[in-house]
Amino acid sequence: MAPTKKEATAGSDKQKALSVDESATWIKNYLRERNRPFSAIEISGNSQGRIAKTQVVKLLKDLHEKQEIEGRNAGKQLVYHALQEEPCDDQDTKLAEMDILTAQLRDESNALKAEEKDLRQRIREGAHIIPMPVLMAAIADLEKEKTVLNARLKKLKSGDVKPVSKAEKKKVQERWTKIKKSCEARKRIRDGIWMALVGGVEEQQGKRLDADAVEELKEELGVEF
Repeated sequence: MAPTKKEATAGSDKQKALSVDESATWIKNYLRERNRPFSAIEISGNSQGRIAKTQVVKLLKDLHEKQEIEGRNAGKQLVYHALQEEPCDDQDTKLAEMDILTAQLRDESNALKAEEKDLRQRIREGAHIIPMPVLMAAIADLEKEKTVLNARLKKLKSGDVKPVSKAEKKKVQERWTKIKKSCEARKRIRDGIWMALVGGVEEQQGKRLDADAVEELKEELGVEF
């Protein structure tokens, strides 16, 4: 009896079964490419019928015993993932350099915050006390400092060092978070300085500045934000 159309289609869609060696190679490549844990059932299903579940279980156990892959308990089942690379001396050196750079950025940020705090206090005491050329120069210097720090922070965040473990990744991320908070604090201080400056100008002119007047003041001072 000739096979039905449905049976013929099902037969044509079935993938060719892999040999034991091919299956082991496929599993290691699959875990390395996906870079996350999988159970035997998931791996067998994702092989699209090329590796039977019983064979997957045996191969995973063998590969784990040979330390070619890593495995751990996840609830009531075992999951496996690719081996993680160990940090090399060059990566340790780069991480140490990042520590030094982080400390430098922190010191520079603290110094800049102190300078901004002093400038804001002087503006509060009266914008007319500070000559306009001096104020414009100070704002220009702060903008330059901001540009330099932001560029260095961006380089630090997307550096060439590839995370080698979750612990190292967490450590670097925590440093980045602290620096980011510092930059956000500087932005708030900058906004406070600008509001105080606008308030001083309004006090001198005896009226509130509308949006157009504020933009004109920015152009006059040569600042952008």
